[in-house]
Amino acid sequence: MQQEVPRDQPGGRPTAERTRDAISAAFGRVTGEAIPVNVLRWMLVQIWLETDQGRALWRNNVGNITAGSAWSGTIWRPNWYYEPGPDASARTRELHELMLQGRAPSAFRAYPSLEAGAEDYVRVVMRQFPQLYRAMYDGDASGVALAVRESRYCPDCSTNPEPWNAMARQLAPVLPKAQPHGPGKMLAVIGLATLAATAGYGAYRATRLQKRAAIG
Repeated sequence: MQQEVPRDQPGGRPTAERTRDAISAAFGRVTGEAIPVNVLRWMLVQIWLETDQGRALWRNNVGNITAGSAWSGTIWRPNWYYEPGPDASARTRELHELMLQGRAPSAFRAYPSLEAGAEDYVRVVMRQFPQLYRAMYDGDASGVALAVRESRYCPDCSTNPEPWNAMARQLAPVLPKAQPHGPGKMLAVIGLATLAATAGYGAYRATRLQKRAAIG
């Protein structure tokens, strides 16, 4: 049975800098590699859009990852989970009805630390949403916005790239500069990183050594 915890953020909201560093370190733990610059840029942009610049970041769930029946960890409930009161907004009422129809989440994953939440986010993006990961690596806002929707990370999100570009501009002081990538290297790195997230570091390391020339 899933254990429910309050919807809060122990220790207060993390800064963009701390979130950036948590994502970078998490990628290293998952893959054994340094995070590609474009991936770091767009992961932080996505997190800041998802969580209203950290103001709606609850229980260290940086990507607002939902908790399905297979999730055995702790959870927090969104405000639309409970029967809306007379002062509830129209959006809360709508989400409550969608939840009852199985079309909106009823629970989100909770983590003991920002580092744990960042690591699960990296794994989820790489394992379950490879289209989104590829778009992040490519570094184009239009591609990322489209992939978020088409991969069903956020099925009802707009494909308009402008909010992504605007957030990237806002985060510019803490973001590394974007880098162009050749398609051959991109596919090699993506393939190895995905393997690291799904098959474990041992298998990843062996394959990486075999494909070092392709990556270089």
